[in-house]
Amino acid sequence: MFELSVDSAFDVIHPVLRLTAAVITVWYTSGCSSQPRLFSGIMTATMTGFLTYSFLEKHMSSTGMELAIVALFILSANAFFVGMSLGVMLPLISPGLCFGVGTALLVGSVGTFTNPFYFPVASAVLGLCGAIFSVKLSQSVMLSLASCVIGGGIATGFIVKGFFTYMSGIACGYAFHSEKSTRFEHFNLSIPTEIVYGLLWAALSILVAFLQVYRDGSFRNLDICRMFRLGYSRVATNDVGNSQSSKRKNVQLPHRDLTSISPDAFNMFDPADLPPRLAEYANMVYTACEDLGNFFGFQDSSVRNQAEHLLILLSNNRRYMSSHILPPSVQPPSPIHALHAKVFSNYMKWCRAMSVPPNFSKLNTSMSAPPAVGSRVIDLVLWFCVWGE
Repeated sequence: MFELSVDSAFDVIHPVLRLTAAVITVWYTSGCSSQPRLFSGIMTATMTGFLTYSFLEKHMSSTGMELAIVALFILSANAFFVGMSLGVMLPLISPGLCFGVGTALLVGSVGTFTNPFYFPVASAVLGLCGAIFSVKLSQSVMLSLASCVIGGGIATGFIVKGFFTYMSGIACGYAFHSEKSTRFEHFNLSIPTEIVYGLLWAALSILVAFLQVYRDGSFRNLDICRMFRLGYSRVATNDVGNSQSSKRKNVQLPHRDLTSISPDAFNMFDPADLPPRLAEYANMVYTACEDLGNFFGFQDSSVRNQAEHLLILLSNNRRYMSSHILPPSVQPPSPIHALHAKVFSNYMKWCRAMSVPPNFSKLNTSMSAPPAVGSRVIDLVLWFCVWGE
């Protein structure tokens, strides 16, 4: 009687524990954006441990030795910790690889692929593409996508018995022809078991994605289009801003005019008598220097030095506008575009690595220039004035 009651209690508690583990998994993986390096390690560890167990289990179990099973678990645990170390040390590459491998398993769980080369080829191709996207475009997006796929798969394994064994068969290329079907009596519908596995995995992955949006408060980390959209972002101006910027309007800054300077207040070139190659962009540069110098309070002599410095650099970058240097198809629109791209190239790389949009100026100034040119002049002037200070 006691044994019967224990078995009955276990039959009730065991499904509850599995469902609880699935809920915890879904909720925990939805918070990947808070600790990207940690989650990169966890996902890589899960994949390496699972694949090691899947590929060695058939060989170890066929020996019939209990010691072989112990060795199997030890090797799988070692692979787990090695994967954890690699994921933590390589947070840019690992999410893309995990997403590719997970996607290959997810597609294989829905379709009855019996070709033993499916998973090695599909996981290698998708993993390589995911790693490239993660490194070159957006690591945060790939991390979120990978956490959705892997978190949904782990949760499915907790809910459905035999799911991990089924996925091991897909990874090893076993011919899987399920003769069982899941019967839905209420709808008078019968669906192959592998289809149910795949649909449940996809549904839980979507649930993880929804929880990510809920916890992050935005769709940003799941916006795939954001990986291919990397341009200018508007920064706050005097017209639009917070209370601090509105208070700043009332501060009276001393006004300085860089055009009315003494003849000895320059290094090599008199602003009133510039060479033609320097005079082309002089009005834009001096206007930006005057605006930024008055606003930030830069030193007069430093601003004048950097204005002259910037004009010389723009003159040097005119060589990119020559067909002898660059063919017309790849020439920049202007020397300003060429210098801007060169000066801020490392900043752009950093933005891609950190998965953040670059913040360049979109300020309204008094200069008479196209917005795309004027904003770049402001970026360059502000950069060199800060550097000069």
